[in-house]
Order: sequence, then structure tokens, then C-alpha cells
Amino acid sequence: MTHALRVLRQGGVIVYPTETSYALGCDARSKRGVAAIFKLKGRASEKKLPVIAGSYTQARCFFKWNKHVERLARHYWPGPLTILLEPKKSLPVSRGGGVAVRVSSDEVARRLARGLGAPLVSTSANVSGKPACFSVLELKKQFGSRLKDVVIIDAGVLKPGKPSTIVRLTADGIVEVIRYGSVLVFEAVRRRRGLVPEGARRRGRNERAAGSARSAAEKTNTEQLKRC
Repeated sequence: MTHALRVLRQGGVIVYPTETSYALGCDARSKRGVAAIFKLKGRASEKKLPVIAGSYTQARCFFKWNKHVERLARHYWPGPLTILLEPKKSLPVSRGGGVAVRVSSDEVARRLARGLGAPLVSTSANVSGKPACFSVLELKKQFGSRLKDVVIIDAGVLKPGKPSTIVRLTADGIVEVIRYGSVLVFEAVRRRRGLVPEGARRRGRNERAAGSARSAAEKTNTEQLKRC
């Protein structure tokens, strides 16, 4: 973990586990790191990259917030629900627009972002057009020697999971699902109905169970937000 954080702070790229698959990551503020990830994946550079925040508090520090985002984030995070948010300051991953943000239920991913002190790019570790990787062996088969300078955090063989659900919130609190994934969220659910129906609430609680324990740092949300 210490070596991985050193690489991230220097603008480098790492591979790390998440709740959905292995991911390629770099400091979301690093132009060098973002460019390296696009090159590794063979992905068009005009596309955006999603990020993982280390905590609810970190997400609030870096992205614009309102009461609708608050309720959705408090309900589903940590977990595989990604929300499109506007950054408070321009980030290389945003390409001048919104950023897909989530707080992962994977403790390693959260610790990396918290240790870095900034959101961590989290795009599936695969060559563009090929399937996601769930083991280091699969990574090496896909990327070959291209990963020779990339730090890999080996968490063994990961259980294949669905990608995260991606949503955006309209100004009046309507949830629009952009990509259906592992979290059940209903489209066009209005604020007066609490953003999500009861069935989704129950499922959301179950999905978050594995990583539901809030870190001690979350108890100091107010003080941390004052320092943003």
C-alpha cells in the first residue's frame, strides 16, 4: 500500500481491486496519470474516466453537492452506485463536464483514495473492447509487458461482479439511470418519494452489508469539510 501511494503521488498508475473487478487507477488530478491510463487501455482520450472517493466526506470536498445527492449518497455508499457530479475545480478526468463518482465498498480502494487525499481514477483494468479482469493472470494475458512499470495490488482471484449502476440527478431530484448495474435504482423517482422505493432500500441495505461499517473518520465529517 505504501509503495502504491508513492507511485500515485508521483503521477503514476496502479492496478488495484474493487468490488466489481480489478481497476486501473491514478490520482484524478494528474494529467500525466490520466494520459497513461488512456494509453494503457487503448481508449479514446476524449472519453471520461470514473473515480472512487475514499469517503463520503472526500466526495463532498471535491464535488458540488446538494440535498438530492446527499440523500442518494448516504443511502447507497459505500457501494457500486456511481453518481454523475460536477467537480468544484476542473479535473483531467472530467474533460470539461461531470465526473462519475462512487465510494467503493472495497476497503483497499477506499484506503488508497484516503491515503492519496484525493479521488482515485477507477476504470476497469482491461484493454478497450476486451472483458474486465478478475485475476493478475488475466491482467498479464491482456496487457503483457505494458504493465511492467505499473504497481499491481494482488488481491487474488476476485468474484466477478456486475458493473456499478450509473445515475444522474436532475435539479428537482429525479433519478435518471444512465447504466443499469448491480444496484437497483428506479428512474424518475421524485424527491417526495424519497428518491428510491422501499424495495430498492431493502436491496440497497443488503448490497452494502459487506462494507457498511463507517470509518471512524466519518465521525469528523463537519471538521473535515471545513478544511476542504
